[in-house]
Amino acid sequence: MSYVDKYLTEVKTITEQIDHAVIERMIEIILNIRRNNGRLFFLGVGGGAGNASHAVNDFRKIAGIESSLSLAQDGIPAALAAYDYNGVILTTPSLVAQELTIRTLEIVKEIVTRENTAKSLNPPDVVRLRANIRRLLQAESPPAGVLRGLLQIELKSLTHNARSSPCTAALNEVMAKTNHQSTVIVISNQNHDAEALAFNLQALTIKGNAVISV
Repeated sequence: MSYVDKYLTEVKTITEQIDHAVIERMIEIILNIRRNNGRLFFLGVGGGAGNASHAVNDFRKIAGIESSLSLAQDGIPAALAAYDYNGVILTTPSLVAQELTIRTLEIVKEIVTRENTAKSLNPPDVVRLRANIRRLLQAESPPAGVLRGLLQIELKSLTHNARSSPCTAALNEVMAKTNHQSTVIVISNQNHDAEALAFNLQALTIKGNAVISV
């Protein structure tokens, strides 16, 4: 038997063992994700990280699935901060890609989500808000003083909400376990924590951290 014959025979043997029902079920799950405007995540490790990156682009462009993302890239240490409405689920120190994938899969089913949650407005631009307050401090007109006061109230409210958010608790925990060279991956449903994320991401960026929110 030639090499080509042997190769094709092995391919045929393997494909005949694939459970067609499982494939049909996977297709239905992916269709439901698209129908519900959901999000599909890929976890790639080592050589699989490249495959995951390609799959992300294919599902975005061809399948029309919104915001797919590859979390684990080969050779890039990352820490994990996972939380939901109720509090912190898991935080880790910096992990290699294989460990990151395993820990992520362990906690995915524990994240509490709420169906039909109203979408929040775009998260506040904390950097711009603080810059506007600084500029208004230099103005002497009464209208400028009133506007500055309103912006300071907004910043105070953001600060208070951020401090009491599970997002802040999770990020504080993970930062105590890692260093500024690590990439922090934040797993959340990105609605209830929009303000807290905006506030904390600015602080982490100033400290030199790279943060990926999913």
